[in-house]
Amino acid sequence: MNIKSIQRWLIFVIPMLTAIFAVIFSISDAGVVMDVIIGYALFILPGYVYFRMQGDSTFSALICGAPLGIAVTGLLIMTIAAKAGWNIPALLSGYCGLNFVLAVLAYISKRKDPAASARKDSPVIPASIGILIALYIVAVITIPSAGAGTLTEKGYAFAGLFGHDYILRALTAVALSKEIPPESYYYAGMKMHNYYLLWYTLPAFIYNLGGREEDIRKIVSVVSILNIPFFFSILFMKLVEMVTAGRADAVLKKGRIFFAAFVVLFLCSYHWMFFLLKRFALRSDMVPLNSLADQMSYTSQSWMRIILFEPQFPLAIMMIVLIMMIIRKGPSYPRGIILGLLLSGLAMTDIVAFLIFAVAYALYWLWNMYHSRDRAEIVQLFWVLIVGITIAMTMHQTDIFASQEYSNKIIISPSINTFLIFILIPMELGLLFLWGLLGSGKLMKTKDGVFLLSMIVISILAMGLVTEVLEGNVFLRKGLYFLTLPIFLSAGCYLYNVDIKKGMSVMIACAIFALPTVGTDIYALSNTGDETFTTYISKDEMDAVRWIRQNTPEYAVVQSRIDYAGHFDYSLTVCFAERKAALAHWKVAYNRYPNLAAIDGRVAEIRRIFQTDDSTERLQILDKLGIDYLFVGERERASFPGCEEKIKGTPSISEVYANSEVRVYAVEKREG
Repeated sequence: MNIKSIQRWLIFVIPMLTAIFAVIFSISDAGVVMDVIIGYALFILPGYVYFRMQGDSTFSALICGAPLGIAVTGLLIMTIAAKAGWNIPALLSGYCGLNFVLAVLAYISKRKDPAASARKDSPVIPASIGILIALYIVAVITIPSAGAGTLTEKGYAFAGLFGHDYILRALTAVALSKEIPPESYYYAGMKMHNYYLLWYTLPAFIYNLGGREEDIRKIVSVVSILNIPFFFSILFMKLVEMVTAGRADAVLKKGRIFFAAFVVLFLCSYHWMFFLLKRFALRSDMVPLNSLADQMSYTSQSWMRIILFEPQFPLAIMMIVLIMMIIRKGPSYPRGIILGLLLSGLAMTDIVAFLIFAVAYALYWLWNMYHSRDRAEIVQLFWVLIVGITIAMTMHQTDIFASQEYSNKIIISPSINTFLIFILIPMELGLLFLWGLLGSGKLMKTKDGVFLLSMIVISILAMGLVTEVLEGNVFLRKGLYFLTLPIFLSAGCYLYNVDIKKGMSVMIACAIFALPTVGTDIYALSNTGDETFTTYISKDEMDAVRWIRQNTPEYAVVQSRIDYAGHFDYSLTVCFAERKAALAHWKVAYNRYPNLAAIDGRVAEIRRIFQTDDSTERLQILDKLGIDYLFVGERERASFPGCEEKIKGTPSISEVYANSEVRVYAVEKREG
């Protein structure tokens, strides 16, 4: 290995070693980290095999193989587990077959087009960017993650979104580790269909690898952090490919690439202003100001947010970048199959990202077909559609996709989001957005530039014109995440080539003005002493749910109060005991199963369980809903005064756990 090859690896090795040491010393133990490394390696191996067989370098095959490997391995696991459960022989046979098929595809692709198959290594990305990513991992990602669930005087503390997305999304991996499609933990008896499951098969696999003994939240955090070096490596590989026009012998302007990296990591959001607005609104009685402050959280919409709280989205971005790299080589039917697999994986990773990208890709394809008149493009598209339709039919047959009477609906129409984008985009992307637009104009003569422009236009239109019934802001939020990718690539090209004049110096100074957002984000996610945005769980509550997790059947149904209030509502027994509830976390249950009449019916029945004086009625409802345990803590006593005495006096219900604050009661199942 020569010096240049060693230097090429530094952008990946420096952040990866930093990430490994950071998670071992601050988040989890070496055993969990080793399980994650083994699981991640097994997932990406098929992708590595494909690109290595094509003739790519080891570095290129590893980085590009990660999104492809996770996509195809995740699809394979979902298909087999849906039919045969987590059957090791079946999974192992399918996995070996998958590696063989991808190796054959790579061989065919190389034979058909040897000049275009192997990816030529781009100029060496400077090690300084690897150091910058390592700093980002430690300061922006690891420090907040290390504080999640810390025991304080007020209880176990979860600051900001650690009290919501962090504890909710990890449960998806728990459910997947048991069965696919998974059962809803928030509404026992219902399956979870049409959900972005693919990324969560990775932590679910690792959770099973460790015998389901480890803290699933820690596993998800470690997987997310160890993915960061792959995420940024493929982003900067694509950026360097664009600024050098794919020439391996080009001399890279290292300072310009470093500045582009610094901007996207630390200088792209002015959210700190909104943070201060929320803090001021909290202390004022101005109703309009409070209404405005409620529109967003204390945390910015940066990539830090998706890495920590929507970990499927970085994988979606990696898949999109890889697709852009593949189509740059030219069309062929083997690449059509790979593109079909990647697009199917993207659909199962995040459906919103898939929809936005699919429309942008379709526009680009029509433009490219009009100019090239290349029939090979039609052949490639044919195989993309064949693979996509086949996988969609498989997902439907295995009940992962399902036509449901009650489901979310998309609305295409102007709404409040149409106006919010004029505030949200400048605030969250800052000067990166302006530089991205300037860059896209200069790139219009290239295929990459047209593709980026179509992605920018479609993502903005999706943000402003597309809403859905249940939450209303999903396309707005995820459209912004998606928009960051083409804007970053366009802005990077612009910053790489622009002359630094007086006007540009002023813009750079304004960009530096965005740096405080890094501080406010870290503060909002790590300051567990601030009750404004922190959720606390008492030590007795946590001890009780740990007892439930360790001492009750894994398919047991445990019912407590439906919603626990914190900075965000949550369900204690579902999120931390990892047990299903007849109904928990009303909003999440409704989002997954929007049948208002059925949910309101269960609300009434659960209230009767805790309130009725009639023991027979209580037992009938418990039997109807299949509830095995009742959880009674201070919040249940406050919501249902006298409930504990009524439960104690009910035949067939007995106390099985108690501490100073919490009682857990088992419901004896009646025969017949």
